[in-house]
Amino acid sequence: MSIRLRSLAIVSAVALLSGTAAAAPIELTYTNNLGNPTGRITNDSTRSPTIRAGEFQFNTAGDTLYWDDGLSAFCIEIDMTLAGTAEYEIVSGLGSFTASQQMHIAALFSNYYAASKDSDIASAAFQLALWEILNEDGDPLDLTHGSFHATTFGGAASLANSWLADLGEVSGEYEFYVFISPNSQNLLAVRAVPEPAALALLGAGLLGAALVRRRRRVA
Repeated sequence: MSIRLRSLAIVSAVALLSGTAAAAPIELTYTNNLGNPTGRITNDSTRSPTIRAGEFQFNTAGDTLYWDDGLSAFCIEIDMTLAGTAEYEIVSGLGSFTASQQMHIAALFSNYYAASKDSDIASAAFQLALWEILNEDGDPLDLTHGSFHATTFGGAASLANSWLADLGEVSGEYEFYVFISPNSQNLLAVRAVPEPAALALLGAGLLGAALVRRRRRVA
């Protein structure tokens, strides 16, 4: 890999875990939950009512950033009800989480986010694994031990535990965005990071266009 491409990859990895405000607020309207399994979670001895776990789908309005055609996101807050429509502030990166949580979240998405699209059980498993990372007070990351627990959710808890036991390495292929609202559950969404080669090609194309314009001005 060339020095330029390595530099682009390093920049992408740093951006993955940084945390900065991104653009104006966005309005999200809940449309669907991709995970249908139900169950209960327990956090620090407080047990929830029966809930569903899985990725949410939203229609978007306002400054939609990269989500003109809607948004898919996971819940990161278990003590708030999801509003039908709410306005969110967007924060890029994972800077609002601890260093350990950042690496675990990045590894979970790197290795299992694609698999979470396979079924409603897999979508629920991904949500449970994310909640475990965010709410567990210590090791191990396991939905049957520690301060955060979950019942089966139709088998999703078992799948989540298998993923948590082998989170793997961080690929750096996703950019993270945290959606924060005082009136609804906070959310986490991702978008794919362009390949370094694609970024380099785009940069070369822009440079070529600039040179053409300069030549025309000189002529």
